[in-house]
This record gives sequence, C-alpha cells and structure tokens, in this order.
Amino acid sequence: MKSIHCFLNKKILSLFALFLIIGFASLIHSGKAQTIIDAGYAVPFTLDKGELIPNFLKISGGTTEKTVFAIIPDGNKGWYIGGEFDKVGDQSIKNLVHLLSDNTIDMTWKPEPDASVRTLALSPDKKTLYVGGNFSNISGQPRQFLASINTANGSLNPWKPLPDASVHSVMFIPNNFGLELVGITGSFDKIGNDKRVGLAIIGNDGAAKPWSANVSSNNTIDSMTVNPQGDTIYVSGKLMDLIGANSQDFKDTNIVSFDFNAANALTQWHPIVDQSIHSMLVSPDGKTLYIGGDFHKLTGQDRNGLAAIDTTTGAPTAWNPNTTSNVLSLFLQDKIIFAQGGFFGAKQIANCAAAIKEDGTVIGVGPKAVSCALNSIAVSGNTVYVGGTLTNLESAAGGGLNGGGDTSGKDNNTGGGNGGSGGCSILTSELTYSIGLMSILWLIPLVYLRLKRVEVRNKFRK
Repeated sequence: MKSIHCFLNKKILSLFALFLIIGFASLIHSGKAQTIIDAGYAVPFTLDKGELIPNFLKISGGTTEKTVFAIIPDGNKGWYIGGEFDKVGDQSIKNLVHLLSDNTIDMTWKPEPDASVRTLALSPDKKTLYVGGNFSNISGQPRQFLASINTANGSLNPWKPLPDASVHSVMFIPNNFGLELVGITGSFDKIGNDKRVGLAIIGNDGAAKPWSANVSSNNTIDSMTVNPQGDTIYVSGKLMDLIGANSQDFKDTNIVSFDFNAANALTQWHPIVDQSIHSMLVSPDGKTLYIGGDFHKLTGQDRNGLAAIDTTTGAPTAWNPNTTSNVLSLFLQDKIIFAQGGFFGAKQIANCAAAIKEDGTVIGVGPKAVSCALNSIAVSGNTVYVGGTLTNLESAAGGGLNGGGDTSGKDNNTGGGNGGSGGCSILTSELTYSIGLMSILWLIPLVYLRLKRVEVRNKFRK
C-alpha cells in the first residue's frame, strides 16, 4: 500500500512540475516574442530583416475613413504620406505629412487638405508633389480634388485643373511625350469646362489636353499607367461602354490600352481580365505590365490577384505568384515587385507584404499582423513603408529579403517564427498566453486533490 502511495505521489508531483514549466514558459514566450501593438495607419520596416524601424511616428485619428491611402519616397530618404488622419506622433497634422530621413516631421511643410488624400505623385526633379483625393481646400486655398505643391516649402502652386469630383490616382507622365503632363483617374466627368470622364491628361498650365479616351459615364476607371518606352497608356476599370472604333470588342475585359498620339485610339491589344485591377506598373524596359487586383483569370489562364502581361502580344507571361487575396498596391525596385493588400490566408505570400522576384519566387516581408487592411506600399533603399490600418501588429521581426521570409510556395496560414511566418497570422501572443494560463490553472485541481489525500490519511492515522 505504501508503494502505491509513493507511486501516486510521484505522478502528481511530476504532473505538477510539467504543467508549471509549460505554463510559465508559455507566458514568458507570449510576453517576450509576440507583443501586439497598435501601430496606427502606417509603419516602416527594414527590407533585409523585416524589423520595425525604431521610434516610428504613429499616424492616427481622423473622422471617417481613418487610414493611409498613399505613401511615396521624397527622394531624400524621407516620405510623403497621405490619407484621412489628424495626428502624427504627438502633433496635430491633417491628411498629408512629410516625414524627414531622421523620422521627424517637416513642420515647415503643412498643407493640411480638408478631406482625405487618395493618391500622390512626385515629379522627376522632386520639386513638385501632385495630390489627389476628396478635398476642396488645401494650404488655406480652394483646390477641388487635385493640387500641386512646392516640395521645398509646402506652398500651393498656381496649377488649378478643377476636376468636378474625386481623383483616385495621379501619375507623372514621362517627358518622352515632349511635355510635362499629369495623368489622373477618378469619378469626375469634367476638368474645368472640358468633358473628360474618369480619365484625363493635364498639362503644366492646368488645362486638360486635347487627347481624350472618350470614355462614357457608364464606365468606372480604377487605375492607369504609361509605358515608359512608348506612347501607350494602359487603363483599367469597369469598361462597359467605350466610345471609338472597335470598342464593342472590349466589353469582355477590365483593361485596355490607348495610343497617346491619336485621340480616341483604342489599340487592338486585348488581354481578358475577369475582375477588377487596382494597381498597374510597367517594367523599365517597357516589355511587361504587372497588374494587381481581385481577378482570378487572365485570358483563360489561372491568375489570382497578381499577374504579368506581355505589352506586345497581350498574352500572360509565366510569372504567377498565385495569391488568393486582393492586391491593392504595387511598387517596383531593383527588378523586384513589392505587393500588398489583404493577404490574409494567401497562398505563397507570408506576412502582409510580399517581394516577388522575376522568376515568381515570393518572399514574405515585414512584421506579421492580425489583420491586413492595407492600401499602399513604397520602398526606398532598405526601408519599406506600408499604409492602411495596422491596429494589431506583432512587434517582433517578421520576414525580409535576408531575414528568413517565406519562399516555400505553400499555404502559410498558421504562423511561425521570425522567418517563414504565416500569412497575416492569428493572434499568436494571445493563443500562447492562453495555453500558459490554462496550464497553470490545471494545477489547482491537482493541488486540491493532493491536499485532500493528505487530510484523509491524517484522519485515518488518528
């Protein structure tokens, strides 16, 4: 009988020790490695290791949309950031901010548009910032939906195109067209007194150029880009009623191209994309158009969210990252495509941002997040900036080009270490904390049973 008691006592003590070790180890791990922070609307991290930049300024506040829509480098290791917010760090700043290379606010530069900024574009000489969005006033002066700002001091330029509704995208068109031109898309029907539905080219005098795509009001234009090696403009959107020669042939797609040198000149370039395209960019050699969106088919081939199109033939290339989620923003640097959007549970893509090489290899970059409501991405040197809503972000490093970002090409939905982490993982710190707490709580009945056993034995001896 005594040997049985000793055996049971040893078992109870062993279980006690085991649960105690598991519980405290889990609690320590959850608090040390997986701290969840409220990062606001934009965060910078290192490209090589995916580590958050120390002491970044939290962007927050706002009244309606409460997010960052646009981020671009300033050309001097700083950043222009636009969206709908009213606080940067501890400073009251509305909707547009210039962050310097030392991660401080340029307080001499404060345009403060009165509503959200949706898009930004910087001229090649870095002297002019083009701003589009929902505002009607900027730098204390009336400018509806579109403005041009002197980057040296934040003052408003005289440039005043006057679209009659919101501007969704702005891009600077290269000088190989012979003029300084800005292309814009949006929900407008007019630029000043000139009819331009959803798409317009504007000169440095602020007037709409004679070129018109002759898009009808039944269409919705989402994005545009220009081939840097030619005179071709690519346009995406709900293109239900294009006006022009052979326009009836294009109702089966969400992307078309125009010859810039001829008004109303739809080209015969005809890839077929089954759903929306949110972002486009062309390779520097002009041979490849990269697209991101929520599509699943490209000219009969499976392409989910990301694809590349031959600019000559319109055929899909072999490049196929195969995300299962919506892609909202693309950025190109050193032959690497950076993409981000709602990569929650995405195939191949770890974290909320991805770096995709020319061969289609995908590397997850940046910290992991509980949710990935992101709108924009920009890269400068070894720094990546992402914007959106980042209220639940893991402070530990995620993945980077040299820091173990996932390249497996498999589903990555369960989370992991600093390298090869899951796609926008579940709240791993809370899960780990719960395991630790439950492990310790299980000790209570064991201790209770042990005490009762001692009590019964003492009574029996009496």
